[in-house]
Amino acid sequence: MKFGAHDWPVISALLDEALELPAERRGRWLDALPDGPRTHRHTLEQLLADLASVETLDFMQTLPKVGVVDEGLAAAPEEGSRTVGPYRLLREIGRGGMGSVWLAERVDGLLKRQVALKLPHPGLATRAFGERLARERDILASLAHPHIARLYDAGVSPEGQPYIALAYVQGQTLIDHCDAQRLGVRERIALFQQVLDAVQYAHAHLVIHRDLKPSNVLVDEQGQVHLLDFGIAKLLVDGQAQATELTLDAGQALTPDYASPEQIGGGAITTASDVYSLGVLLYELLAGRRPYRLKNQAQAALEQAVREVEVPRPSTATLGVPDAAMARATTQAQLARALRGDLDTIALMALKKLPEQRYATADAFKQDLQRHLDGAPVLARPDTAMYRTGKFLRRHRIGVSATALVIFALGAGLAGTAWQARQARQEAQRAQAVQDFLVGLFNQADPDQLQGRDMTVRELLDRGQQDLQTKLANQPRLQEQLDGVLVEIYDSLADYAKALPLARTRLDLALRLYGAQSLEYGDALESLAAIQGGFGDHLLSIQSYQQARDILRNFQHQREDKLLMLDGHLAFALHATGQSVEAAELLRGLLPKLETRFGGGSWEIIANKGLLAGVYAAQGDHTRALAILDEIEPLLDRADSAHAVDAATLRNNIASVQKNANQLGRAEQSLRRALADFARLQGPDSADSITAEFNLATVLQEEGKFGAAAKACDAVTQHSVRVYGAEHSETKRIESLCVEPFIMVGRTDDAEAAARRSVHDAEHTPGLILAVVHSFTRRLGLALVCNVRAQEAAQVLKNLQAQEQAAGTKPGDKFQGRTRLYLAGANAALGELDAAADMARQAEQFFAAGDHNDIEIAHAQLTQALALARSHQAQPAEALIAQAEEHLQKATVSDHPVYLLVDLVRAETLRAGGRQDEAERVSSAARERLRASAGAVLPKVIPLIF
Repeated sequence: MKFGAHDWPVISALLDEALELPAERRGRWLDALPDGPRTHRHTLEQLLADLASVETLDFMQTLPKVGVVDEGLAAAPEEGSRTVGPYRLLREIGRGGMGSVWLAERVDGLLKRQVALKLPHPGLATRAFGERLARERDILASLAHPHIARLYDAGVSPEGQPYIALAYVQGQTLIDHCDAQRLGVRERIALFQQVLDAVQYAHAHLVIHRDLKPSNVLVDEQGQVHLLDFGIAKLLVDGQAQATELTLDAGQALTPDYASPEQIGGGAITTASDVYSLGVLLYELLAGRRPYRLKNQAQAALEQAVREVEVPRPSTATLGVPDAAMARATTQAQLARALRGDLDTIALMALKKLPEQRYATADAFKQDLQRHLDGAPVLARPDTAMYRTGKFLRRHRIGVSATALVIFALGAGLAGTAWQARQARQEAQRAQAVQDFLVGLFNQADPDQLQGRDMTVRELLDRGQQDLQTKLANQPRLQEQLDGVLVEIYDSLADYAKALPLARTRLDLALRLYGAQSLEYGDALESLAAIQGGFGDHLLSIQSYQQARDILRNFQHQREDKLLMLDGHLAFALHATGQSVEAAELLRGLLPKLETRFGGGSWEIIANKGLLAGVYAAQGDHTRALAILDEIEPLLDRADSAHAVDAATLRNNIASVQKNANQLGRAEQSLRRALADFARLQGPDSADSITAEFNLATVLQEEGKFGAAAKACDAVTQHSVRVYGAEHSETKRIESLCVEPFIMVGRTDDAEAAARRSVHDAEHTPGLILAVVHSFTRRLGLALVCNVRAQEAAQVLKNLQAQEQAAGTKPGDKFQGRTRLYLAGANAALGELDAAADMARQAEQFFAAGDHNDIEIAHAQLTQALALARSHQAQPAEALIAQAEEHLQKATVSDHPVYLLVDLVRAETLRAGGRQDEAERVSSAARERLRASAGAVLPKVIPLIF
């Protein structure tokens, strides 16, 4: 069978086509080959015949009865030193009790591929190995599954060396891969489900693996699982696999730590045996340790393990493995919580001592895991207390008899105390009240009562809030607890208006019931601080956090973790109020404590480093801020499922740092990734998605992508109305901030309408503080200026200016600077050019005295230049344009559309100098480029640059 290298692509394609056909149709296919491919018919026949021999018993029977290997071959092969059949050995990649596995490549010119070549150890008595090798070859020839290592070839070398060539999987064992990648619980389960798919396929083809363990499950570089080593697998006969010559000759060919009780005890092997081994594998994958480790592998020790060892729940087993949580990018407490409940139950069901009590199939095992991932009830059920007690009594009959008397006497004494009885009654009453409250709450969602109308989660929560005031009025302690639960839920929904009254009620109840120095009052203060921060009232939030910290420090043992996280929340509030020095100092002191408590790669460290980056960015130290982002961004891709939403939220926050550092492209990329993650994890209309979508609109605006920004504003406004309602504070905030994008694309009517909706009843809208209401009014003034309603705009902005002055004029207040900038535009539109120039000059002074925002300074200078040019003061206008360009060069890239606004202002100076034609050419070119590159459509007369 000889052919040239140029022939192989044709032969390979034809062979692939033939292999798609059933074996009985391949002959007719060969007969029907056209003239060109027909020249390769003989080669194709030989290749197909070789394959057919692999798929039949003829292939297995070609394996000769080999005695002890000749002395000449007794030494182990050296790397690269020799060939076995058509394969050259490259290096040894594995070794077991009966043979070795080599990385090899085919050298006979037929197929150039690397394979894993399995060989027996030199000198091995080969009756057992011959059966094992032949059996694996026969079994693999019958299995074709993407997660089972593929059989390529098998045979005997001229020297009498049997071999099997398998697909070479370049990767790590399942456990090593998951730990190296620091995969979370959900990601580990997803990989394990691939293993279950492969095992179910084997079982469906009447094959039991019998040696499932981490080293026989590899994960390749693409994250795909490959099941290896069917060397001791057995074909099923009437549902059971009996002992074979392999077992008789080589002893029990199994790995004790992963073997089922019936394997260790020499009982009948069924598919349930593989299910047990899979349970051990899942246990180790999740908890970081095996259910139990045998001290020795003697027969007596194995039997004792089967009879006596009860498997601890994975959630408790993690506590003895400090590195397990770190390998899963979480903390020990969080890992235990993630495993507690369903995953404990699922793993323990797979590990039942009796085969009939385990999952009936690998697929049933997989489906229960999927139910857990989907949040649906699992089919497995935990052991009852009676079951565990019964097991204990049967194992310890003698000791229990005496101990029971002591327990009975102690229990009777405790039960007889009045305190115990009173506590029991109170707990029973509280449990019943909780049950009644929840049942009543969910009964309101009964389809019969709703008559076809769907009740939203928010409506259900609102009903529950009302019920708290009535049904639990006589149980204030329970009301305080349930208030706290509802506050957390509303907080997670970003519905701070609903959360705030509940948080205040809870605080009052905690004070009345437990006192001002109680743990409960400290918890309630901390919860209230979070809601105040959500409202944007960070000064109040700081006070509440500081009071909560002073109280909770008296309960250090009970609230150690909360105190650490509280400092992070306090740092955020300090940062939000401009106290960046204090925030940075607090965070720098906090990070070492978090590392000691949770570990260097913990989520707590990542989140607070992200906050520190934001603080540095606010201080203008973008080098340090971006260095931190470079450190933590790669870790977000490896965040476990418990922190998947947190990781998306942090990406959203990272975008703000990148935006402040003028890395707008990176900010846009971060936000688009966050949006995709939120949509995948929460759906497109979640509170987090709305926040990220709006942040994306603002970044697009700053990038000069005005058309895209306006479209994003349309979408996020619709989402907010759908989720929050048209009069909600969040919707008003979004509509106000959409004013500028709408103006830039010529949608001035839409800008004015959005601005008016935002200010409507804003002072009485829960969740809006006065400073935010002022910002809404300021943008209404801008919209009116640009929609040719200059008189009304001037009145709105003058009223706002008076209110701000009454509150106190502070140098560097950028908001008062913007009020003056917009008022300059109103004055210019009214023809009051000197007043316009003066207001723009005042705005520049405010901007320069604050954070020295170069773009805002440039806008003020350009607006001043516009007013001067239109009053025929071309020379000072040109000087201001030159200064503005210098500021823009510091703040943005040279091809940013904002530079085209400079050309529009320059055109006004040309007009002032009588150069009308040149002015028209400059203005027309700038407007066309703005429209083409940024989607901007500006009015003929521009009153200001904002």
